[in-house]
Amino acid sequence: MEKSDPQLDSITAPKILIVDDRIENLVALEKTLADLDAEVVKATSGEEALTCLLEHAIALILLDVQMPEMDGLETAALIRGNDDTQHIPIIFVTAISKDQNHVFSGYAAGAVDFLFKPLNAKILKSKVNVFLELDRRKAIIAKTNDQLKAANRKFLEQQKSLIKEERLKVLLQMAGATAHELNQPLMSLFGNIDLIRLTQNDPSKLTRRLDNIEAASQRIADIIRRIQTIGSDDVKPYPGGSSIINFDQTIDLLLAVGSDSDYKTLHSLVQGQSQIRLTRAKSISEGLRLVNQAPVKIIIMDNQLPDGNSLDFLKRMESAGTKKPVLVFMAHDDATVAARLVKFGVYDFLPKSGLKQALLLQSIATALEKFRLKYA
Repeated sequence: MEKSDPQLDSITAPKILIVDDRIENLVALEKTLADLDAEVVKATSGEEALTCLLEHAIALILLDVQMPEMDGLETAALIRGNDDTQHIPIIFVTAISKDQNHVFSGYAAGAVDFLFKPLNAKILKSKVNVFLELDRRKAIIAKTNDQLKAANRKFLEQQKSLIKEERLKVLLQMAGATAHELNQPLMSLFGNIDLIRLTQNDPSKLTRRLDNIEAASQRIADIIRRIQTIGSDDVKPYPGGSSIINFDQTIDLLLAVGSDSDYKTLHSLVQGQSQIRLTRAKSISEGLRLVNQAPVKIIIMDNQLPDGNSLDFLKRMESAGTKKPVLVFMAHDDATVAARLVKFGVYDFLPKSGLKQALLLQSIATALEKFRLKYA
């Protein structure tokens, strides 16, 4: 016993429009098509056929050529001229001779096939079945497409919801971490201010209190700098069963720079940033080796190295399946080069001339956050 297709079973039976000015011909055609899995809609003129097309979703039209007033050719031309119906296949049914000029006129009017009277029932049903099957498959594709769109909408909604939850979680962890880290230096700051009020007539004690205030202020400034470069995936336990973001995170930064002077420039800009740990590579080969061996979180590389350029480095990293945020250190702007590098995943570009510490640290922080959001 032949198994049914569940997808086809869920599709509404297609409709066939048969058009002939003679009732007996319509009855005969309907009887021949009765055992097909399709609904038959009948029309006795071209005008009535056009009305039926407004009321029904038709899969196939069997159209008599010889009809009074509006013949089959005129009716087909009007059907083909309408955007809503031009896709419907038309098979002409005719008793006229098989003259090539006549057949060509039919195809020009929009026919996809011809059936000549007297009709052969087997040939008729065989041809009709082909177009009905095409219509069913088209309906399945449309239904599947709608289901995929709905699933995609649901997925995007869920993704947005998860992102909102993740952002809220990060904000809460950030708030807890900020309060925890700032509490001690702020208490020291306020305590020393109170002591200054009590000892304002003692210059030696006043100087010591001011030194304490400066140290507390420096601690607060250091915390703020670290906030700019943290990764929200690094958390630590907090009393009460909750967790907060760990501000004491180490950022392993690989500098793939061949020039000693360029290395000194970058090294001086991150000097004093206790959470940044530097590793240097002088070539692409050495850089790739360190990426695979050392705990590298982010890479800053010169656009030109002794054994290739930054694009070569990115291609080899991609071939190895290695994913790291990369910033490129460039001597001058080149839109073409930059576009190619961005295509291979470069996160930002750093100018060799006039690079400031604030820009460098901000670029590192932004690249790490983009990378985290992309691959979280």
